[in-house]
Amino acid sequence: MYQQAHDRKSHLMLTLLSWVDFLRPKYCFFENVKGFLQYNLHASQASKYTVEGGIDKGGLKFLVHALVAMGYQVRFSLLQAGHYGTPQGRIRFFLIAAKRGYTLPNLPEPSHASFTNATLTIHLGEKVDITPIQAPGGTAPMKYVSIHDALSDLLQFDWELPDDLKKDLSDERKALLVPNSDRLTVPCHLSKARWGPEDIGITDMYKTEPRTAYQQKCRSRPVVEPQHYTRPFNKRVLLLYVFFVKVCLDYWESGVFRDYRDLPITEQDWELINPQSATSRLGFPPGYYGRLAKEEWFRTISTNLQPMARQCQVTHYTCCRIYTVREFARSQGFPDWFVFVSHDGTVKTMHRQIGNAVPWQIGEALGRELREAQLKRRRKVAQNAIVLD
Repeated sequence: MYQQAHDRKSHLMLTLLSWVDFLRPKYCFFENVKGFLQYNLHASQASKYTVEGGIDKGGLKFLVHALVAMGYQVRFSLLQAGHYGTPQGRIRFFLIAAKRGYTLPNLPEPSHASFTNATLTIHLGEKVDITPIQAPGGTAPMKYVSIHDALSDLLQFDWELPDDLKKDLSDERKALLVPNSDRLTVPCHLSKARWGPEDIGITDMYKTEPRTAYQQKCRSRPVVEPQHYTRPFNKRVLLLYVFFVKVCLDYWESGVFRDYRDLPITEQDWELINPQSATSRLGFPPGYYGRLAKEEWFRTISTNLQPMARQCQVTHYTCCRIYTVREFARSQGFPDWFVFVSHDGTVKTMHRQIGNAVPWQIGEALGRELREAQLKRRRKVAQNAIVLD
């Protein structure tokens, strides 16, 4: 997404503030992408893809000024989702506001160690920085939650070519179609809206009992709809996974990051090899068709989850496929009983719901701070109460 000086989406902040002015809630919580801190008011369009000038951090300054003018106290910072038990590296801007006279909640301290060294510092001006509490290994109460910690109890399966696509294959290609004996295979019909075990009558999405506290919490209630299926793709992507990604998975060393550069060049998308492509202008960056090691965090979950998108490292760490709706949901902390609904059952719509969400664990951490603030105010009111005989 390229920067636009007069992007209509920038007006959403005005809509948000108008609702605060109308409702006057006691507490407000705001969340936005880290890039919100680079939003300058009154910037001008420098080129087709860039903007320049304007008031530095004008969006943040306007938001804080408007809330203070309405009688609110504010506190803001960058928070890392992984620091609160989410198996994902996801940095977001958070602002908490409380009406004057109410206790302003603190920002939650990290409960889990960090897998990365990504900075959370906000530069407000010359020699003025906001740096929240970091959580390097050994300083937080708990270890970070990895991809494997989050998903290892779920049923594993591979994509498989349906019979109608196998007929036209050469003998050389057919020789590659040897299923992995340890995993289920699911025929992927191009006409279907989703690919998963439910297509062959398997509705139990678990392969083991919970192995971690994270999995135990995800399974705290009965499952209504497993939603353990992937979105469908075109024939080319399916063939690429079934033949070449599967071969690479069989030989990739455990824990090593791999992506499209490990696939035969004759099988790669035009976008990934042509010097005239947009990917070429970016220097052919790594990541497309990417697979992360099971000991890592998920990369930031976005609304477009496919092998050639911004969040392209979506190949399952063991299986020949991308992650399922349920696996992506767990990456954001959703429990298994949570059901995603789309009007026509489109999986891409469910991906957008997941990608736009605030991770469950950050919501819980912020909720605990709100509860503590309310308890402090209640204790203060009780101490100042006048007792009448």
